[in-house]
Amino acid sequence: MKSYNPIERICNIKEAVGFLVANAINLKRFHQTNLAKYQNPKEVQFSYFRIYPQLAGKIAEILS
Repeated sequence: MKSYNPIERICNIKEAVGFLVANAINLKRFHQTNLAKYQNPKEVQFSYFRIYPQLAGKIAEILS
């Protein structure tokens, strides 16, 4: 995931897929380490992207 932080734009499908897979893995790890705090998966996603807003912006760019 750290390799995607300095990238300002994701320019091809391979980068986009790699970025989304890395996010899915980190989101799952974030949920596993905070099980007591987050029972609802939507709360986990909201908190994860609130903590890492640049990731949410990159995902929005991929989906647009």
